[in-house]
Amino acid sequence: MKIHSMHCYFILAGNAAVPIVYYVENVRSGRSYSTRSVQAKQKGQTIFTATCSFTRPVSGDTDELKRTIQHSIKFPKDVPAPEDCLTGAQTIDKWLSEGRIDAEVAQLMKEREANDPFEFRRAGIANDTPDADPTHKLQRQWVRARGGISDEGAHLPALACLSDNSFINTVNTVNPRARYGRIGMIVSLDHTIYFHNALNTRVDRWLLMESDSPWAADERALVTQRIWDPEVGLLATCYQEGLMRLKDGREGKSENNIASKL
Repeated sequence: MKIHSMHCYFILAGNAAVPIVYYVENVRSGRSYSTRSVQAKQKGQTIFTATCSFTRPVSGDTDELKRTIQHSIKFPKDVPAPEDCLTGAQTIDKWLSEGRIDAEVAQLMKEREANDPFEFRRAGIANDTPDADPTHKLQRQWVRARGGISDEGAHLPALACLSDNSFINTVNTVNPRARYGRIGMIVSLDHTIYFHNALNTRVDRWLLMESDSPWAADERALVTQRIWDPEVGLLATCYQEGLMRLKDGREGKSENNIASKL
C-alpha cells in the first residue's frame, strides 16, 4: 500500500538536541484503505501529530484504468527549464549584488545551500506586476534531490520533506508588505499533502513546485502548492497554514531558547 494523504499539525517547536519518540496507532486496516495516526514527542510533550491514509494504487493496466475517473490540471506553460535558471549559489550572489542581503548573510546562506539534500532553482514569479493582487501571483521553482536515490521506498518521504521547504514563505514573495525584513515571526501551523502518482514519483529528477497564497488575515496565511514531474504529470497537491506576524516587539524565544511556535 502507498500513502495518498497526510494531514499534519506542528504543535510545539522541536529541539534537535533531544530524541524524538514516535507513537503510532493503527486506526484501521481495510482492504483498500488503511489509516495510521502518529504522535511525535519530546520530553513527554507532543510536538507534532499526523494522520496518514494509505491505499492500494491502481496498477495502470488498460482494463483497470477504464474503470476509473481521470482528470488533472496540466503542466504550466512558459516555465524556463532548470538548466536556464540560476543555481542556488548564483541566486545568493545576485541578491548580494543587489544589496538585498549583506556578505555575512550571503555566506551563511551559501553554507546552508551547499548542505541542503535538495537542489533548488528559482523559475520566477508568474503575474508579478506592480499592481497585481497577491492572490494572483504564482511562485515557481525547480527542485531535485542531490545524487540518486537507490531506495525506491524513500521517494515519497523525500517528497513530503521537500514540500515543506520554504512553503509558507510563499507569502513573503507574493505580498509586498511581507517583504524587506518586515516579518517578525513566521511558522507553519499545519501541513496537508495529497499524493497523486505514488508509483511514478521520483525525487532524484527535476520537479516543478508552484505555490500561491489565496488568503491572509488574522495573523495567519494560507498557501497552496502543486508539484509536477514534467514527464509524469501532477505528483502532489499541498496546503499549509502558517502564523505570520509583522515586527512589533512580540517576537520571542521559548523556554528552551528556540523559536516558539506561537
